[in-house]
Amino acid sequence: MLLASACAPRAARAPAPTRPVDESRALSLAAQALGDAGETPAAGRDVLLATGRSLHVDVGVVGHRWGIAYVTADDLAALHPAADLPPRALSGDVLPVVQGVGSDGGAIVLVLWADDYSYDDASGGGHEATSIAAERRIARDVRDFVSQAHAKALP
Repeated sequence: MLLASACAPRAARAPAPTRPVDESRALSLAAQALGDAGETPAAGRDVLLATGRSLHVDVGVVGHRWGIAYVTADDLAALHPAADLPPRALSGDVLPVVQGVGSDGGAIVLVLWADDYSYDDASGGGHEATSIAAERRIARDVRDFVSQAHAKALP
């Protein structure tokens, strides 16, 4: 009987609960990544979308009409994600952006969904997603956006 229980399969372990990188930390990382890419971060602003709703750009860029929005659950509550925001990328190859309209025409906003940058609080080898990895993805995505903005000569 003891031998049978020792060979029994172990119960599947539930994944560790995750949470997104804190908004203030994410915005600090985005501003730092802009600086690392040779740009100067600016104050945020609201950008008018085609649906008539506004998206808050959390970090603007001095001398440009583009910026970064770190979209949290609270932000999503004021938007209609299917109509206001681009589809989420299925891979890291496509950066989700949205364009402004009207007086905000020409504004291009990188949309970073907060829950795409989640990590768990597990310690040791139990990590499934570390905070360091989530923070590095934010910085990488902002740097990639700046590179594409430069390559396309965005205003």
